[in-house]
Amino acid sequence: MVTLGCQTNVWKREMAAGKLFWDVLDEVKEAGCTGIESGWWQIGDVCDDLPRLKGELDCHELELVSIFSSVSKWGAAERGDERAAFTRNCEILQQMGASLAVLGTGPAERSPDSYRQVSEVLNACGAIARDHGLELSLHPHGIAGGPEDWRVLSDLCPPELVGYCADLGNLDMYGGDPLDFCVSYLDRINYVHFKDYSGGGSAFAPLGHGHSQVAACTQALVARGFNGWMMVEHETPYAQEAGARAAIARDMDFVLSVLKQ
Repeated sequence: MVTLGCQTNVWKREMAAGKLFWDVLDEVKEAGCTGIESGWWQIGDVCDDLPRLKGELDCHELELVSIFSSVSKWGAAERGDERAAFTRNCEILQQMGASLAVLGTGPAERSPDSYRQVSEVLNACGAIARDHGLELSLHPHGIAGGPEDWRVLSDLCPPELVGYCADLGNLDMYGGDPLDFCVSYLDRINYVHFKDYSGGGSAFAPLGHGHSQVAACTQALVARGFNGWMMVEHETPYAQEAGARAAIARDMDFVLSVLKQ
C-alpha cells in the first residue's frame, strides 16, 4: 500500500512572510497528507529541538519521511562540507525513525572520469545512509537528470547503495520518458515525487495538466508492487494564487482519484 505525503517547499513563500513551520504542519494535515519531506533551509531551525519536532509530528499524525540533501562537489579534496551536512541529516532522520535519505546532485561534466567521480560520491552517501538505517534515494536533476545519466550511473552505483526517486516532472523536464523510467528502474525506485511538467524551461503544472504521464506512471508503479512513499511536490504559480495548502490539496485529490481507478 502506498503512503501519501508532500514536499513542504511549496510553503517557502508563506514562511518568508512569517508563517511558522508548526503552522505548515496544520495545513499539511488539512490537505490530507500523512508525511512530509523538507529542505534543510526550512526544517533546520526546528531540528534544534527534536523532541518538540517529534511531538508536533505525532500530534498531527505525520511522519518525517526525509530531509532533502544535495551534493555538487566532486573532487576528493572539496567534498567535506557536503558530506558533513548529509551525515547530519541522516543522523536526524535516524533519530526521527525515518527510512529514506533523498539526495539531489549539482551539475558535472558528462565524461567517463566525471561520472566515476560522481558515482564515488553517491556510493559514499549511500553507505552513510545505510549506516544510519536509511535507504538513499537519488533525485533526478543535475548530473542525474537525463536518460543517459541514469543509464551510466546505474552501472556505477550498486542498487544496495543507491536507490532512485522517480520525480515525474523532473524526469520529463530533463528529456526522459517518466513512464519508461518507472518501468525500467522499478526495482531501484524507492520513492516518488509527483510533479507535472508542461514544457518550456522549468514550467510545472498542477497534476494532470502537464505531459509527465502522472496517472500512467502511478498506475504502473502500483500495479507492479510499489508500496512506498509518494510525495506531492507543487512548484507552480497556482500555489501563489490559491495558497500552498489549497495547491497541495488539489494535487492530493488528483492522486487519490488515480489510485481509485
